[in-house]
Amino acid sequence: MSSSEIVLLRELEKDASMLEKHVRVTGFVTHMDLTHHMVQITHGTSVLWVDIALVSATGLTLDSLVQFIGQILPGADKVGVAEMPYYLQAKIVRLVDGLDLRLFEEALIARRAFLLRAGAE
Repeated sequence: MSSSEIVLLRELEKDASMLEKHVRVTGFVTHMDLTHHMVQITHGTSVLWVDIALVSATGLTLDSLVQFIGQILPGADKVGVAEMPYYLQAKIVRLVDGLDLRLFEEALIARRAFLLRAGAE
């Protein structure tokens, strides 16, 4: 598996180049369709469908805060998410209930700024 980029759900909506990339995303489980191995996660107003066929759903419940690592694939390829331009094929799942999302975002922004400065030197 390729190295995954940490992204926020709202960034996926704005960046069409994410298709086929490996990413790590965080969100709250808002819908579960275990028949089709799909869960929907949200963060703010952003939504992402996640295919969990390759990972264990043990412990996943509605309102769980989770992180997924996987590949962004075209929505037209997946039953039930054709209305979405893409979905995530999860390869790793981790429950992160209790994570302070505001602080997580601040740390991510600071990390990106540091890496940008370090790359310029």
